[in-house]
Amino acid sequence: MKKPPTPRKKRRRSARTHARKAGLAPGVPVYTGDVAEADLRIHRLRYSTDQIEETQGVSPEARPGAAGCVTWLDAIGLQDAAAVSVMGKALGLHPLAIEDLLNPASHPKAEDFGDRLLLVIPMATPIAESPAGLPVDIETVSIVLGPGFVATFQERPGDVYDPIRRRLREGAGKIRNLNADYLFYSLLDAVVDGWFASLVGVEEHIDALEQQVVEDGDRLDPRQLHATRTEVASLRRSALALREAVGSLVRTRCALLGEEVQPYLRDLVDHSHEVVDLVDAVRDRAIGSRDLHLALENRRMNEIMRVLTIFSSVFLPLTFIVGVYGMNFQTMPELAMPWGYPAVLASMVAVSVGMLVFFRRKHWI
Repeated sequence: MKKPPTPRKKRRRSARTHARKAGLAPGVPVYTGDVAEADLRIHRLRYSTDQIEETQGVSPEARPGAAGCVTWLDAIGLQDAAAVSVMGKALGLHPLAIEDLLNPASHPKAEDFGDRLLLVIPMATPIAESPAGLPVDIETVSIVLGPGFVATFQERPGDVYDPIRRRLREGAGKIRNLNADYLFYSLLDAVVDGWFASLVGVEEHIDALEQQVVEDGDRLDPRQLHATRTEVASLRRSALALREAVGSLVRTRCALLGEEVQPYLRDLVDHSHEVVDLVDAVRDRAIGSRDLHLALENRRMNEIMRVLTIFSSVFLPLTFIVGVYGMNFQTMPELAMPWGYPAVLASMVAVSVGMLVFFRRKHWI
Protein backbone atom coordinates (compact mmCIF):
# COMPACT_ATOMS: atom_id res chain seq x y z
CA MET A 1 0.00 0.00 0.00
CA LYS A 2 1.26 3.48 -0.83
CA LYS A 3 1.14 6.32 1.61
CA PRO A 4 -1.06 9.07 0.17
CA PRO A 5 0.32 12.58 -0.17
CA THR A 6 -1.26 15.06 2.17
CA PRO A 7 -3.97 17.40 0.87
CA ARG A 8 -1.63 20.36 1.47
CA LYS A 9 0.89 18.94 -0.96
CA LYS A 10 -1.79 18.36 -3.55
CA ARG A 11 -2.96 21.96 -3.37
CA ARG A 12 0.46 23.60 -3.52
CA ARG A 13 2.34 21.30 -5.90
CA SER A 14 1.46 23.27 -9.02
CA ALA A 15 2.81 26.53 -7.58
CA ARG A 16 6.05 24.86 -6.47
CA THR A 17 6.41 23.27 -9.89
CA HIS A 18 6.48 26.62 -11.67
CA ALA A 19 8.69 28.16 -8.98
CA ARG A 20 11.35 25.43 -9.32
CA LYS A 21 11.50 25.85 -13.09
CA ALA A 22 11.38 29.62 -13.18
CA GLY A 23 13.98 31.06 -15.55
CA LEU A 24 15.01 27.70 -17.04
CA ALA A 25 14.93 26.97 -20.75
CA PRO A 26 12.24 24.63 -22.09
CA GLY A 27 13.26 20.98 -21.90
CA VAL A 28 15.71 21.33 -19.01
CA PRO A 29 15.34 18.14 -16.91
CA VAL A 30 14.31 19.16 -13.37
CA TYR A 31 12.35 16.95 -10.99
CA THR A 32 9.44 18.94 -9.55
CA GLY A 33 7.76 16.36 -7.28
CA ASP A 34 7.80 15.76 -3.54
CA VAL A 35 8.61 12.06 -3.16
CA ALA A 36 11.90 11.26 -1.44
CA GLU A 37 12.81 8.12 -3.43
CA ALA A 38 16.50 8.45 -4.26
CA ASP A 39 17.38 6.08 -7.11
CA LEU A 40 15.91 5.29 -10.48
CA ARG A 41 15.05 1.57 -10.58
CA ILE A 42 14.37 -0.01 -13.96
CA HIS A 43 12.78 -3.39 -14.51
CA ARG A 44 13.01 -4.77 -18.04
CA LEU A 45 10.61 -7.37 -19.36
CA ARG A 46 11.42 -8.58 -22.88
CA TYR A 47 9.23 -11.13 -24.59
CA SER A 48 8.24 -12.78 -27.82
CA THR A 49 5.65 -15.41 -28.72
CA ASP A 50 7.62 -18.32 -27.24
CA GLN A 51 9.97 -16.75 -24.66
CA ILE A 52 10.17 -14.10 -21.95
CA GLU A 53 13.10 -12.54 -20.11
CA GLU A 54 13.03 -10.37 -16.97
CA THR A 55 15.89 -8.25 -15.71
CA GLN A 56 16.06 -6.08 -12.58
CA GLY A 57 18.36 -3.10 -12.16
CA VAL A 58 18.77 -2.24 -15.83
CA SER A 59 21.07 0.68 -16.60
CA PRO A 60 19.37 3.91 -17.73
CA GLU A 61 21.66 3.88 -20.77
CA ALA A 62 20.38 0.49 -21.96
CA ARG A 63 18.52 0.56 -25.25
CA PRO A 64 15.36 -1.51 -25.59
CA GLY A 65 15.90 -2.70 -29.13
CA ALA A 66 15.84 -6.44 -29.77
CA ALA A 67 14.84 -7.96 -33.08
CA GLY A 68 11.61 -9.90 -32.97
CA CYS A 69 10.90 -8.97 -29.33
CA VAL A 70 8.81 -6.44 -27.46
CA THR A 71 10.47 -4.71 -24.52
CA TRP A 72 8.75 -3.18 -21.52
CA LEU A 73 10.89 -0.88 -19.36
CA ASP A 74 9.27 -0.04 -16.02
CA ALA A 75 11.03 2.87 -14.30
CA ILE A 76 10.30 3.81 -10.68
CA GLY A 77 11.78 6.88 -8.97
CA LEU A 78 12.03 10.14 -10.90
CA GLN A 79 14.06 12.09 -8.35
CA ASP A 80 17.37 11.53 -10.14
CA ALA A 81 16.73 13.90 -13.02
CA ALA A 82 20.08 13.13 -14.62
CA ALA A 83 19.38 9.38 -14.73
CA VAL A 84 15.88 9.95 -16.10
CA SER A 85 17.33 12.26 -18.73
CA VAL A 86 19.89 9.62 -19.73
CA MET A 87 17.15 7.00 -20.01
CA GLY A 88 14.95 9.36 -22.02
CA LYS A 89 17.75 10.06 -24.47
CA ALA A 90 18.46 6.33 -24.78
CA LEU A 91 14.81 5.86 -25.70
CA GLY A 92 14.98 8.66 -28.25
CA LEU A 93 12.56 10.96 -26.42
CA HIS A 94 12.16 14.63 -27.20
CA PRO A 95 13.55 16.98 -24.49
CA LEU A 96 10.05 18.29 -23.82
CA ALA A 97 8.87 14.71 -23.30
CA ILE A 98 11.66 14.16 -20.75
CA GLU A 99 10.59 17.37 -19.03
CA ASP A 100 7.04 16.00 -18.77
CA LEU A 101 8.34 12.76 -17.26
CA LEU A 102 10.01 14.69 -14.44
CA ASN A 103 6.95 16.81 -13.72
CA PRO A 104 4.46 14.71 -11.70
CA ALA A 105 2.02 17.62 -11.79
CA SER A 106 2.04 17.68 -15.59
CA HIS A 107 -1.41 17.95 -17.11
CA PRO A 108 -2.58 14.58 -18.50
CA LYS A 109 -2.21 14.47 -22.25
CA ALA A 110 -1.28 12.41 -25.29
CA GLU A 111 1.65 13.82 -27.26
CA ASP A 112 2.68 12.42 -30.65
CA PHE A 113 6.35 13.01 -31.46
CA GLY A 114 6.26 11.02 -34.71
CA ASP A 115 8.35 7.97 -33.82
CA ARG A 116 7.50 8.25 -30.11
CA LEU A 117 4.14 8.59 -28.34
CA LEU A 118 3.91 10.00 -24.82
CA LEU A 119 0.82 9.52 -22.68
CA VAL A 120 0.55 11.24 -19.28
CA ILE A 121 -2.41 10.03 -17.21
CA PRO A 122 -3.58 9.90 -13.58
CA MET A 123 -3.43 6.43 -12.02
CA ALA A 124 -5.73 5.56 -9.11
CA THR A 125 -4.67 2.90 -6.61
CA PRO A 126 -6.45 1.77 -3.42
CA ILE A 127 -4.76 2.61 -0.13
CA ALA A 128 -5.48 2.00 3.53
CA GLU A 129 -8.31 4.30 4.56
CA SER A 130 -7.30 7.20 6.78
CA PRO A 131 -9.41 9.77 8.65
CA ALA A 132 -7.88 12.54 6.55
CA GLY A 133 -9.17 11.45 3.16
CA LEU A 134 -10.50 8.89 0.75
CA PRO A 135 -9.00 5.38 0.45
CA VAL A 136 -7.47 6.12 -2.95
CA ASP A 137 -4.18 7.59 -4.11
CA ILE A 138 -3.83 9.49 -7.38
CA GLU A 139 -0.42 9.47 -9.04
CA THR A 140 0.52 10.82 -12.44
CA VAL A 141 2.24 8.19 -14.57
CA SER A 142 3.73 8.35 -18.04
CA ILE A 143 3.64 5.68 -20.74
CA VAL A 144 5.93 5.94 -23.76
CA LEU A 145 5.40 3.93 -26.93
CA GLY A 146 8.17 3.49 -29.45
CA PRO A 147 9.10 0.99 -32.17
CA GLY A 148 9.16 -2.37 -30.41
CA PHE A 149 9.11 -1.04 -26.85
CA VAL A 150 6.97 0.52 -24.15
CA ALA A 151 8.36 2.45 -21.16
CA THR A 152 6.43 3.39 -18.02
CA PHE A 153 7.52 6.03 -15.51
CA GLN A 154 6.22 6.77 -12.00
CA GLU A 155 7.42 8.38 -8.79
CA ARG A 156 7.04 5.60 -6.23
CA PRO A 157 6.44 1.85 -6.04
CA GLY A 158 2.94 0.45 -6.31
CA ASP A 159 0.92 0.30 -9.51
CA VAL A 160 -1.94 -1.51 -11.27
CA TYR A 161 0.20 -3.41 -13.78
CA ASP A 162 0.37 -6.77 -11.94
CA PRO A 163 -2.36 -8.38 -14.13
CA ILE A 164 -0.33 -7.45 -17.23
CA ARG A 165 2.87 -8.90 -15.76
CA ARG A 166 1.02 -12.11 -14.87
CA ARG A 167 -0.45 -12.45 -18.36
CA LEU A 168 2.98 -11.94 -19.90
CA ARG A 169 4.66 -14.48 -17.65
CA GLU A 170 1.95 -17.09 -18.12
CA GLY A 171 1.45 -16.41 -21.83
CA ALA A 172 -2.25 -15.90 -21.23
CA GLY A 173 -4.36 -14.21 -23.87
CA LYS A 174 -2.87 -12.82 -27.05
CA ILE A 175 -0.64 -10.13 -25.57
CA ARG A 176 2.60 -12.00 -26.35
CA ASN A 177 1.52 -12.59 -29.92
CA LEU A 178 1.02 -8.93 -30.76
CA ASN A 179 3.17 -5.84 -31.11
CA ALA A 180 4.17 -3.14 -28.63
CA ASP A 181 1.08 -1.07 -29.37
CA TYR A 182 -1.10 -3.79 -27.83
CA LEU A 183 1.10 -3.78 -24.71
CA PHE A 184 0.67 0.00 -24.64
CA TYR A 185 -3.12 -0.46 -24.82
CA SER A 186 -3.04 -3.18 -22.14
CA LEU A 187 -1.18 -0.94 -19.70
CA LEU A 188 -3.61 1.90 -20.34
CA ASP A 189 -6.52 -0.50 -19.88
CA ALA A 190 -5.05 -1.59 -16.53
CA VAL A 191 -4.91 2.06 -15.42
CA VAL A 192 -8.55 2.63 -16.36
CA ASP A 193 -9.61 -0.61 -14.63
CA GLY A 194 -7.66 0.54 -11.59
CA TRP A 195 -9.99 3.50 -11.35
CA PHE A 196 -13.01 1.20 -11.13
CA ALA A 197 -11.34 -0.87 -8.40
CA SER A 198 -10.42 2.26 -6.45
CA LEU A 199 -13.91 3.73 -6.73
CA VAL A 200 -15.29 0.64 -4.95
CA GLY A 201 -13.35 1.70 -1.85
CA VAL A 202 -14.47 5.30 -2.29
CA GLU A 203 -18.12 4.23 -2.46
CA GLU A 204 -17.70 2.15 0.71
CA HIS A 205 -16.14 5.17 2.41
CA ILE A 206 -19.13 7.31 1.42
CA ASP A 207 -21.50 4.55 2.60
CA ALA A 208 -19.86 4.55 6.03
CA LEU A 209 -19.95 8.34 6.14
CA GLU A 210 -23.66 8.43 5.28
CA GLN A 211 -24.39 5.86 7.97
CA GLN A 212 -22.43 7.88 10.51
CA VAL A 213 -24.34 11.02 9.54
CA VAL A 214 -27.67 9.28 10.09
CA GLU A 215 -26.82 7.31 13.23
CA ASP A 216 -24.33 9.52 15.03
CA GLY A 217 -24.40 12.84 13.23
CA ASP A 218 -24.23 14.94 16.40
CA ARG A 219 -20.73 13.57 17.11
CA LEU A 220 -19.49 13.87 13.54
CA ASP A 221 -16.89 16.55 12.95
CA PRO A 222 -18.10 18.79 10.07
CA ARG A 223 -14.47 19.17 9.01
CA GLN A 224 -14.48 15.49 8.02
CA LEU A 225 -17.39 16.12 5.66
CA HIS A 226 -15.61 19.13 4.20
CA ALA A 227 -12.38 17.15 3.73
CA THR A 228 -14.27 14.34 2.00
CA ARG A 229 -16.00 16.75 -0.33
CA THR A 230 -12.66 18.41 -1.16
CA GLU A 231 -11.03 15.05 -1.87
CA VAL A 232 -13.92 13.99 -4.10
CA ALA A 233 -13.65 17.26 -6.03
CA SER A 234 -9.93 16.58 -6.58
CA LEU A 235 -10.77 13.01 -7.61
CA ARG A 236 -13.26 14.31 -10.16
CA ARG A 237 -10.68 16.64 -11.69
CA SER A 238 -8.33 13.69 -12.13
CA ALA A 239 -11.11 11.57 -13.67
CA LEU A 240 -11.93 14.35 -16.14
CA ALA A 241 -8.23 14.60 -17.01
CA LEU A 242 -8.13 10.82 -17.59
CA ARG A 243 -11.09 11.05 -19.96
CA GLU A 244 -9.50 13.97 -21.80
CA ALA A 245 -6.16 12.17 -22.19
CA VAL A 246 -7.71 8.92 -23.47
CA GLY A 247 -9.90 10.85 -25.89
CA SER A 248 -6.92 12.84 -27.10
CA LEU A 249 -4.98 9.60 -27.64
CA VAL A 250 -7.71 8.26 -29.94
CA ARG A 251 -7.88 11.53 -31.85
CA THR A 252 -4.12 11.66 -32.49
CA ARG A 253 -4.24 8.68 -34.89
CA CYS A 254 -0.56 8.05 -34.15
CA ALA A 255 1.20 5.86 -36.72
CA LEU A 256 2.63 3.72 -33.89
CA LEU A 257 -0.88 2.56 -33.00
CA GLY A 258 -1.98 -0.05 -35.50
CA GLU A 259 -5.49 -0.47 -36.78
CA GLU A 260 -5.89 -3.61 -34.69
CA VAL A 261 -5.78 -1.70 -31.40
CA GLN A 262 -7.99 1.20 -32.49
CA PRO A 263 -11.28 -0.52 -31.51
CA TYR A 264 -9.82 -1.31 -28.08
CA LEU A 265 -8.78 2.30 -27.61
CA ARG A 266 -12.23 3.53 -28.56
CA ASP A 267 -13.66 1.13 -25.98
CA LEU A 268 -11.37 2.72 -23.39
CA VAL A 269 -12.92 6.09 -24.20
CA ASP A 270 -16.30 4.66 -23.17
CA HIS A 271 -14.76 3.28 -19.98
CA SER A 272 -13.23 6.65 -19.15
CA HIS A 273 -16.68 8.22 -19.51
CA GLU A 274 -18.03 5.60 -17.10
CA VAL A 275 -15.30 6.52 -14.61
CA VAL A 276 -16.37 10.16 -14.73
CA ASP A 277 -20.02 9.18 -14.31
CA LEU A 278 -19.16 7.11 -11.22
CA VAL A 279 -17.09 9.92 -9.74
CA ASP A 280 -19.97 12.34 -10.38
CA ALA A 281 -22.28 9.98 -8.49
CA VAL A 282 -19.81 9.83 -5.61
CA ARG A 283 -19.53 13.62 -5.62
CA ASP A 284 -23.32 13.97 -5.46
CA ARG A 285 -23.43 11.57 -2.53
CA ALA A 286 -20.65 13.46 -0.74
CA ILE A 287 -22.52 16.72 -1.20
CA GLY A 288 -25.73 14.98 -0.13
CA SER A 289 -24.03 13.71 3.05
CA ARG A 290 -23.02 17.24 3.95
CA ASP A 291 -26.50 18.59 3.21
CA LEU A 292 -28.08 15.75 5.21
CA HIS A 293 -25.79 16.48 8.13
CA LEU A 294 -26.77 20.17 8.05
CA ALA A 295 -30.47 19.25 7.81
CA LEU A 296 -30.23 16.85 10.76
CA GLU A 297 -28.31 19.41 12.80
CA ASN A 298 -30.98 22.00 12.06
CA ARG A 299 -33.65 19.51 13.03
CA ARG A 300 -31.92 18.73 16.31
CA MET A 301 -31.61 22.43 16.99
CA ASN A 302 -35.29 22.92 16.22
CA GLU A 303 -36.19 20.09 18.60
CA ILE A 304 -34.16 21.73 21.34
CA MET A 305 -35.73 25.10 20.65
CA ARG A 306 -39.21 23.57 20.68
CA VAL A 307 -38.63 21.96 24.08
CA LEU A 308 -37.28 25.21 25.49
CA THR A 309 -40.19 27.12 23.99
CA ILE A 310 -42.72 24.73 25.57
CA PHE A 311 -41.09 25.11 28.98
CA SER A 312 -41.06 28.87 28.55
CA SER A 313 -44.72 28.85 27.51
CA VAL A 314 -45.72 26.77 30.53
CA PHE A 315 -43.86 28.96 33.00
CA LEU A 316 -44.97 32.25 31.43
CA PRO A 317 -48.51 32.30 32.98
CA LEU A 318 -47.12 30.97 36.25
CA THR A 319 -44.67 33.83 36.32
CA PHE A 320 -47.54 36.23 35.67
CA ILE A 321 -49.57 34.83 38.60
CA VAL A 322 -46.59 34.96 40.94
CA GLY A 323 -45.87 38.50 39.79
CA VAL A 324 -49.41 39.65 40.48
CA TYR A 325 -49.42 38.32 44.02
CA GLY A 326 -45.96 39.56 44.61
CA MET A 327 -47.07 43.20 44.35
CA ASN A 328 -46.97 45.16 47.62
CA PHE A 329 -50.57 46.36 47.78
CA GLN A 330 -52.29 46.46 51.16
CA THR A 331 -55.77 45.76 49.75
CA MET A 332 -55.58 42.30 48.16
CA PRO A 333 -58.52 40.25 49.53
CA GLU A 334 -56.94 36.87 48.64
CA LEU A 335 -54.02 37.53 50.97
CA ALA A 336 -56.32 37.54 54.01
CA MET A 337 -58.22 34.38 53.06
CA PRO A 338 -57.04 31.14 54.70
CA TRP A 339 -57.53 29.20 51.46
CA GLY A 340 -55.88 31.82 49.26
CA TYR A 341 -52.42 30.18 49.09
CA PRO A 342 -53.73 26.67 48.20
CA ALA A 343 -56.11 28.21 45.67
CA VAL A 344 -53.26 30.00 43.88
CA LEU A 345 -51.16 26.83 43.81
CA ALA A 346 -54.13 24.85 42.47
CA SER A 347 -54.75 27.43 39.78
CA MET A 348 -51.10 27.34 38.78
CA VAL A 349 -51.20 23.54 38.50
CA ALA A 350 -54.43 23.71 36.51
CA VAL A 351 -52.97 26.26 34.10
CA SER A 352 -49.84 24.15 33.60
CA VAL A 353 -51.78 20.93 33.01
CA GLY A 354 -54.19 22.70 30.68
CA MET A 355 -51.37 24.08 28.57
CA LEU A 356 -49.65 20.69 28.38
CA VAL A 357 -52.89 19.05 27.30
CA PHE A 358 -53.35 21.75 24.66
CA PHE A 359 -49.79 21.22 23.33
CA ARG A 360 -50.33 17.50 23.30
CA ARG A 361 -53.51 17.75 21.24
CA LYS A 362 -51.62 19.97 18.77
CA HIS A 363 -48.91 17.29 18.57
CA TRP A 364 -46.29 19.79 19.62
CA ILE A 365 -45.02 17.41 22.29
